[in-house]
Amino acid sequence: MYRCIFDAEMLNADMVERIHIGTTRATKVHVGWPYVPDSITTAQMNLYYCTAAFAIDKEVFVDQFTEERIRDQRIMSFIPKIDIEENSQIESEVPVKRHMVLVQVNTKDGRKFSRKVVYPRGNPHNPMTDFKIREKFMKLSRTVIPEQKSDILIEKILSLEKMNDASDLIL
Repeated sequence: MYRCIFDAEMLNADMVERIHIGTTRATKVHVGWPYVPDSITTAQMNLYYCTAAFAIDKEVFVDQFTEERIRDQRIMSFIPKIDIEENSQIESEVPVKRHMVLVQVNTKDGRKFSRKVVYPRGNPHNPMTDFKIREKFMKLSRTVIPEQKSDILIEKILSLEKMNDASDLIL
């Protein structure tokens, strides 16, 4: 949800004055509670942490969820710049658009950027591209499968519908 603003506008965390996220009541209740770095699971399920980690690292992936990173002072210092609140316009769209968010980033130099994300990436209405699937698979598999085998396996996975026998997945 943030990538479209941060990448398109070439922003980084040091440029940000405030991030405002409008969302549904359910999202606010389930992931919009005050962040306390208790555990990796707490960080994974917290929108404040994930937003701050993305602003700083331009990514929220495996490396952002380590015991050290969930307590990182730069992330903890960024969190107070984030507001998450229920948005009545979005709430009126539930349940069809229950994951919709309105994000506004205000920069220190007075600029404002906003985006509405109706469906998260990976939703049938906003599917991941083969490139993004491949990229994610390669990042996740890099520590357990040699890169050459990962390349072969992802090609097989992306063409499952053409496969006659699941044993073709065996490397």
